[in-house]
Amino acid sequence: MSKQYQEALTNYQTALAEYVESGDKLLQAHTLTDIGFTYSQLDKVDDALAHYDQAIALYRELNEREGEALVLNNIGKAHANHGNRDQALDYYDQALQIRKIIQDRRGEANTLNNIGGLYALKGGDKRKALAYFEEALPILVELDDKAGQAITLANIAASYKAIGEARKSATITKRLRDLEKQIRDEQKRAKKAEKAREADAD
Repeated sequence: MSKQYQEALTNYQTALAEYVESGDKLLQAHTLTDIGFTYSQLDKVDDALAHYDQAIALYRELNEREGEALVLNNIGKAHANHGNRDQALDYYDQALQIRKIIQDRRGEANTLNNIGGLYALKGGDKRKALAYFEEALPILVELDDKAGQAITLANIAASYKAIGEARKSATITKRLRDLEKQIRDEQKRAKKAEKAREADAD
């Protein structure tokens, strides 16, 4: 275990003990989620799931649906990382339904992309993957999330290529290249503006 993760876990455990003592269940749930995510990053799935289960029980007790959906999505990701496709899909679907109900558009797009990613894996249904990616894209456009759009467009292009739709794949790839140029141009303008502010401050 790296020193960075060990320090993070120690800090989270210390914070968790304080929140348990104070009776703050919401902060307990948040911290248990952080601990679960850290264990997941360390590839310790059993430890991650144990903490996610505690977190989700608290979120449900508090009727905190955004937190519940986040943990369900994270559990899905943990299963996906270990090749448990059916279990991952089940948890992703639960997360997706909640995110639609509470109108968490960013979370909805994230989970749609996660589901699409599962279907895009070897042996998966590439047309289903495409459908989920195409459902996520307009949400990301609505949110003006250009980085998210770029990732999703790349996934759509790859999906079209996988099902033998080379022309559509090329069209989407062209759209992706245009967006990437737009992102680079915006980054350049932001850097120039930052330098101008620094010069004014001198």
